[in-house]
Amino acid sequence: MKGNKKSAFLFPGNDVDYRKALKKIRDNDKFLEKIRKAGTNIHAYMNSELYNMMMIYIISCTISDIYKTKNIFPELVSGYCIGMYSSLYTAEAYTFETGLSIVRETFKLVSSFYDQKEQDYGMGVIIGLTENEIIELLFENTGDLLEIACINSDRNIVIVGEIKTLKEGLKRAKKLGAFKTIPLKTGFGYHTSQLKDISEKFRIFLKKCEIFEPRYKILSPLDMNIVDKDTIIPLLVKNLYSPIHWKSLINTMITEHNIWKGYEAGPGESLAKMSKYINRDFKVYTY
Repeated sequence: MKGNKKSAFLFPGNDVDYRKALKKIRDNDKFLEKIRKAGTNIHAYMNSELYNMMMIYIISCTISDIYKTKNIFPELVSGYCIGMYSSLYTAEAYTFETGLSIVRETFKLVSSFYDQKEQDYGMGVIIGLTENEIIELLFENTGDLLEIACINSDRNIVIVGEIKTLKEGLKRAKKLGAFKTIPLKTGFGYHTSQLKDISEKFRIFLKKCEIFEPRYKILSPLDMNIVDKDTIIPLLVKNLYSPIHWKSLINTMITEHNIWKGYEAGPGESLAKMSKYINRDFKVYTY
């Protein structure tokens, strides 16, 4: 580890507060340029899930650009949930505009899918129970109404499912010994097998996008493989309905790529906090 200069850019998902980061960069030329490219109609979506998704994407892309102007370049990039869209822009696998169009299409498809369902879906964090404990104890008799969405660390797990069952599950998790449970303000349920139903529509849209061979290596948080031009679309499609293995991603960066340092290239410090519970020697710097 000594003397290692390699680092990774890590991009947060959509359940982060971007207001503090926005104050820091709102007058930055790179941010203003991206806002212009996004169009003035972006403000028509204020206080909506789509607006949050677009702003986090725009802010994350801006921060990664700022790092590069300071001669900080990534050996690897990866993203948490929709943070993958920012990571692909940073890897120069597509343009800023293409990434923004993918953000909008994701919202369109996911929101339309849930509008047609009788039940609402949501997500929540369980801190203090392991993946096996959640599956064996909490998911008993829930069928496919609850699933594992993200494995952040050994005892930090995100679950997703039908909202009533989710709320009951979070309450039951405390009775089973969880230290804390946190409902997430995502607006929808992501990383659930339910979204396989829209995967083909998403694939068709992505095939119309112009995608390049990445300039920087992209590490998949789904299967820990390096992603190239031919596997970007499968990654984005699977990212809709597959669980995120963030713990495995950090450990893979360390053991297979000798990377011990990351930059959280986005608003907030959620990824920096999670990394402490995976490997305390892996340092993540926030903007």
